[in-house]
Amino acid sequence: MPTDRISKELRASIPLKYMRWGFCLIEKLYECLKCTDSVSSLVRIVDSELEIEQKVNGTKGAYYVYIYDSGFFVNVKHMSGHRFIAKEGPWSVYRIPKDRFKGKTLLLILSFSQSGSAFPYICTVNDNIVKCCSCDLLERDNELAMWVASRFKILGDEADLVKLYIDVVPKLAKEILDIVKRSGAKEVYFAGHAERTKEAICTPGFSLLTTMVLTTAQSRMQSLLVKISHVLELAVAAKIIDAMDGVSIGDEWWVVFTWNRPLTIVKSRVTGKEYTIFFQPTIRSHMIRL
Repeated sequence: MPTDRISKELRASIPLKYMRWGFCLIEKLYECLKCTDSVSSLVRIVDSELEIEQKVNGTKGAYYVYIYDSGFFVNVKHMSGHRFIAKEGPWSVYRIPKDRFKGKTLLLILSFSQSGSAFPYICTVNDNIVKCCSCDLLERDNELAMWVASRFKILGDEADLVKLYIDVVPKLAKEILDIVKRSGAKEVYFAGHAERTKEAICTPGFSLLTTMVLTTAQSRMQSLLVKISHVLELAVAAKIIDAMDGVSIGDEWWVVFTWNRPLTIVKSRVTGKEYTIFFQPTIRSHMIRL
């Protein structure tokens, strides 16, 4: 099945509350372009071409560049008409003829720090002028981020998992945070390689975006499976606490992957007893410290 058709079917599956951005997506993203100076050197004009640098490295120390083309965000290395110029260490350099685009061109850059924190940028190319500004709007507006993520071109077999994520994760994330509040806790802290899980719980739309910027169907599917499984596992623990009408002894819950710390300690209003609750995520080799 053509990927354009898959992407259209995927967008049709998004809940109506996420559809309000359908006609103003581009205008909403342009609101980020308020900086006085361009903050990214990854996009530039060289002669009659658009030159772009990209560093593909999972979600740590990476820089992904997507171009909005014919209704989809497409990675630079998947753009028709692109030329691979050079490989400079972990960086790849591409060029695309400027006449490949009509009018103002919109780009989305998502960079990841070495610790895994994600930072979005919006760029425009108009004639020979390139402007890039940080866009924390995508971190703050969950519905906008979810819609933008749905505009990424499907690369392979990830569409079903994307739909499952959209159907399940935002709902369960809200339930988890509601249970935290009902237990009397004030905050959920995430540590020990839990950055992506924090995104899925606190900003599920932006979390989907940090998955869709990955440049292969396989990497997207792996990311989605991990995020969905961690949210489901945390939801089970939260629902157990809710079922026992548990009151948190302490102001916070802890979601930690790399050391043995309980999620929370609660006292049940049903039994009157105290229980130590551990969150045991799916074990992966990079999370184990022996």
